[in-house]
Amino acid sequence: MLAGGYDKHLSFDPLAPYLLERVKLLLLTGPTADAIEASVRAQEGYDGKNPEIIRTKDIAESVAVAHSRAVPGDIVTLSPACASFDAFPNFAARGDYFKKLVNAL
Repeated sequence: MLAGGYDKHLSFDPLAPYLLERVKLLLLTGPTADAIEASVRAQEGYDGKNPEIIRTKDIAESVAVAHSRAVPGDIVTLSPACASFDAFPNFAARGDYFKKLVNAL
């Protein structure tokens, strides 16, 4: 899962249990990467490995890492949990860029 983006100073604690339950690789970018990672690490049951957390400099690097690590049957999703204003004018531009990167693989 690719996540992160503009910081609206919201808690990611409600998201953390679902990340532990459903995500094996969490690729974090942007100003909220610290807060998302802290919420996951503070979640009861987090073992430091599942999900594996990797920091990337931007969505392009996140897509490249996801592509290199995915195995048949995996789902790679852009589910940022944040606004896009740190790097894009709006969510649609971010989504279009993600699709462009994926289609170029």
